[in-house]
Amino acid sequence: MTDQDSLRANELENESLRDQFNDLLEAMEGITTFDPNREEGSYEALNQRIYEAVTDKPLLARIVLERGGSLLESACANLNLESSNSVIKCLIQARPSALLGPPGDDRPIDMIARHPQHCVLLLWIATNYPWVLDHHRQPPVAFVMLDRYSERRRNSCTSAILKDFFEAYPQALTQQHSDYNCNVLHYILESTQGQDGEECEADLFKWLADRCPSSTLSETDSNGNTPLLHACLLLSRTKTRNSNEICMPFIV
Repeated sequence: MTDQDSLRANELENESLRDQFNDLLEAMEGITTFDPNREEGSYEALNQRIYEAVTDKPLLARIVLERGGSLLESACANLNLESSNSVIKCLIQARPSALLGPPGDDRPIDMIARHPQHCVLLLWIATNYPWVLDHHRQPPVAFVMLDRYSERRRNSCTSAILKDFFEAYPQALTQQHSDYNCNVLHYILESTQGQDGEECEADLFKWLADRCPSSTLSETDSNGNTPLLHACLLLSRTKTRNSNEICMPFIV
């Protein structure tokens, strides 16, 4: 994919703009969000600095390094607090195509999907820039969100966020995870069975099952298992109210 709206930093004739871009990159790369000795006010000040700079000069969001790095990529990599979500939104609005990054690199859209705080921005992206999600790699970001949901006690991805995401981008309901040859119903049951995984909530599973094509319930994964088998395995392992309710639609 070509990115015709980008500006190479080393080719910029405007030295002031290039210096401001480099200063913002340096400030983001120098902040350590998990340093307990650093006050949160430091991040708020940097958030405000980036927001004001990009609002005043949207061209800053179009500048990329020779290797392809951008302000958005740096923000996704270095600004780890939830309070930085508004800054990331500002950078996306200034240049939405930056979400896809240069070919072969870790794209900002994937970094956002994996992040425990920024992952909630996928709903906003699906609502405002759904075409970005059409350029998916493997695994599609919907499956990454399901991973975050399974770890929801340590991040911001709740069942409500997932429902709103799938409502905004229903194409995700039929996407496949190529590594496991599975659909979202397989995955949400399997991904919550890991060591750190939280059990899938019955209400969310039934909500997804009601919106998936009927054929999804009979699809098999790479091991030849249907969502029904995964549901039965879940019940045999946990015997909880959620697992019992998840199995009921298959039985009745």
